[in-house]
Amino acid sequence: MRRILVSLALACSACAPSTGAHGVKHVVLISCDTLRADALGAYVGSGRDRLADWGAPPAAERSPNLDRLARESVLFERAIAAAPSTLASHASLFSGLWPNAHGVARNGFEVRPELETLAERFAARGFLTAGFAGSFALDRRFGIAQGFAHWDQEFDLLVDGKAHEQNERRADKVTDAVLGWFDRTRDDDVPSFVFVHYFDAHAAYDPPGRAPDVVGERSVSGSMDDLRAAVDGHQRELGDPRGLDATILSGLDPRWIGREVQAGELDRALVSRYAGEVRWLDGEIERLLRGLDERGILRDALVIVTADHGETLVDHCDVYNHGLALYQSTVHVPLLVRLPDGTGAGRRVASTVSNVDVLPTLLALCDLPAGAPVDGVSLLDALEGRPFARGPVFSTATQPPSVEVPGAWLGLSKAQGVQSDAFQWIESPYLGRRELYDLAADPEQRHDLSEDGSERVRRAREELSRALDAWRLSSRPLPSSFDRSQVEEVERRLRELGYTGR
Repeated sequence: MRRILVSLALACSACAPSTGAHGVKHVVLISCDTLRADALGAYVGSGRDRLADWGAPPAAERSPNLDRLARESVLFERAIAAAPSTLASHASLFSGLWPNAHGVARNGFEVRPELETLAERFAARGFLTAGFAGSFALDRRFGIAQGFAHWDQEFDLLVDGKAHEQNERRADKVTDAVLGWFDRTRDDDVPSFVFVHYFDAHAAYDPPGRAPDVVGERSVSGSMDDLRAAVDGHQRELGDPRGLDATILSGLDPRWIGREVQAGELDRALVSRYAGEVRWLDGEIERLLRGLDERGILRDALVIVTADHGETLVDHCDVYNHGLALYQSTVHVPLLVRLPDGTGAGRRVASTVSNVDVLPTLLALCDLPAGAPVDGVSLLDALEGRPFARGPVFSTATQPPSVEVPGAWLGLSKAQGVQSDAFQWIESPYLGRRELYDLAADPEQRHDLSEDGSERVRRAREELSRALDAWRLSSRPLPSSFDRSQVEEVERRLRELGYTGR
């Protein structure tokens, strides 16, 4: 399917597809890896600034450029990632399907060629398609590049187990690659769909130009070893420490669930460094948009900024992680939609939505055919100011791999969640846990209401648990398989460096 659609795109490149009611000629989809919604000032507003409580600069200083873009955009206040890890979440973004349909259980699995992706849909309608990956998690070997005529993944920072958890590149290199591609390929008669992936907010937390912090006698560079030390300290407080790497593989301890984690000096340094990565990323997105404006592209461009997932930091017991749990810290992500004609600038949509909704929304905005059925719904009504109610939104954890059962949907024993505008219900079968949170009254999710007997809570619990049961029973995953070559490459690289401790 990929070769056919790319060929068709090239054959139709002289065509002038309809740009829809909002004058969209170019689509620029920006994904910021590991970006919590509340890392941005536009999402904090007058609410409590958790990151500042933990040592980060105030929200207004972390993301001035993205905050300005938010004022030019429709901002979705509660956008939820379908999965809290890079490949599975991007597979949902590109396909409009829940993970239990597209089959990508976690990083390293295969995005099946049977999927009809965003890039394929745009290519089939004469759009020139290009993707720019910031990390190895989106390496073309996993099938995520299908439908893109050009896929750029020139990783120059190689995995070393300390500063770099995987092969990656900095945001400035990604921005340069995108602008360079437009300089080489720009044709005023040809529309484009461009995907841009920035990895900088992901661990390790080493913002460019920042010297190490000093915590006691420890020099803190934000390395993976620094994160491991922080995790070890918190797990000792919780009891039965396992370490970061072992926890990712084997899972959380049910005795840790619900216990509050207190931020210490090492945490304050690490969260501040995470915020520094966000500030650097914010500047590079501004440089990208400015470059597109200078080239005459931005005036006709639909710009979407979102994230694949967030980061726990010290919100809950899965400290410095994403993938094990489904609290808002790892599934609540930014979603900004800037239309070239200015429609909805400054509007904020309170309804809960999902990243599976991006695909049908882009198709509707560009007046493209719906194609194969998807799980997402179009957000066009919300963008244009009409009444909108999305219905329940689902997420599934991607870790730990130790509880996966071959022959079934590999997420069945991991944490699974559903949320409405008011409540989130989470079931973690391998932990034997069920949790319910009132998101309005308890945004930090400190008070589990799963045993609360009040009528309002009981009704919400019953409605959401039924919805999750039905969603689980509807699982129809494509037969994705794990590509072990990434693991072998990492092991080889670490052996060459003489680094064996993990």
